[in-house]
Amino acid sequence: MLRLRRAFAAFLALALLAPSAAPAKVYYVNQGVKYHIGDGKLAVSEDSEFLDSYPVVGPRWVQAFTVDRPDSIKVRIDSIWGVDDCTYCKDMIFVDDHAMGRLFEENNHTAFTTPQPLSMKVVPGHVYILRVESFGLPGPIDDFAIEGVSVESDQAEVHMLEPGPVLLQPNEPLPAFHLPAPVVGPCEGVSSLQDWLPAAARSRGMLGWNPAEAPVNRRLGADLAPGPFARLYLRVEKAALGSAVDQFFEACFGDPGDGWILDFAPGETKPFMGNVKVDGKYRSDHFAVPGWIQGGWNELRIARCPDGLARLWINGQDVGVTLPGTGSGARFRLRSGGLKAEVASHPY
Repeated sequence: MLRLRRAFAAFLALALLAPSAAPAKVYYVNQGVKYHIGDGKLAVSEDSEFLDSYPVVGPRWVQAFTVDRPDSIKVRIDSIWGVDDCTYCKDMIFVDDHAMGRLFEENNHTAFTTPQPLSMKVVPGHVYILRVESFGLPGPIDDFAIEGVSVESDQAEVHMLEPGPVLLQPNEPLPAFHLPAPVVGPCEGVSSLQDWLPAAARSRGMLGWNPAEAPVNRRLGADLAPGPFARLYLRVEKAALGSAVDQFFEACFGDPGDGWILDFAPGETKPFMGNVKVDGKYRSDHFAVPGWIQGGWNELRIARCPDGLARLWINGQDVGVTLPGTGSGARFRLRSGGLKAEVASHPY
C-alpha cells in the first residue's frame, strides 16, 4: 500500500509539473456580420421573423485561407439561428471536401465547434476553401444565419484570402483568391497589431458606446508597445444633444495616458477638433480631423514608432501632431462619452 501511495504521489507531482496544453489560435472571418443562407422560403422556419430581416444570400458561404505550417484545424461558429430539424435539408460545414460538421436544430442560439474526430490536417502551399452550405435532399433548402465564423489552429498562422467571404448562388464559380495587400503603418519599421479587441468582443468584432451612458473606458486585448500599430475602424452614429455631457472619442496608451481625443459638438457626428494629452493631461496642441466620413467607417492607425514618437493617421492621413512614444507603458484603451459609437476590426 505504501508503494502504491508513493507511486501515485510521484505521478501527481509529474502531472502538476507538466505544461498545460496551449490555447488554440483563433482567426475570425465575419465578425460583426450576420449572413442569411438559404432560398428565402422561410415561412415555417425556426426564427423566421429574425431571418426575414436579413437578405437571402444564397446557398453557399465561402472563405479561402492558407496556413504557414503543417497543423490540425477546426471550424467554430459563435452564433447560429434558424436551423430546422427537417428530413429534406442538410446544413453542412466543409473545408475543401472534408466535412467539419453538420448543423442541427439543437445548435440554434449556441456556438458550434468541429468535434475533435473531424479536425483536419492542413499543410502550407495549399489554398483551402471553407464552406457553410445548405442542401436540399431534394426539395427546398433550409434557411439559417451565422455570425462569428473562425478557423482554429494549434500552431499555424491562418491567412484569410481576398475576396472574402464570398456568397455564391447555385453553379456560380469561385473567384480568383489572393492574399490581401500589406497594410502600411504610420511609420517605418512597424507591423500590424493583431487581436487588439478584448477576447469577449472578438466574436462580434466590435465594441460599442451609448450616448446615454457616462464616459466608458475599455481596456483592449493587446498592449500598444513600440513596434506594432493598431488599425481600427470608428463609426459615430449619434451624439448627445445636451451640454451636460461632453461628446468625445479617445485613444490612449500607457498610464496615466498619452493619446488623441476627437471632440464632437452636441448633436454632431463629425469631430470639429482634435486634442492631445500627455501623462493624463490635456496639452495645447490641436489638430484638424482630415477626410472624416460622416455616418460611415473611419480608419484609425495608431503606432508607437521606432524613432520614439507616437503617430495617428485618420483615413490614411497623418493628423500632424506626434506624442512621446516611450516612458508611459503600453496599456492600450479606448474611451468615449456622449456618443453612439462603434469600433470594429473590420467595417461591416
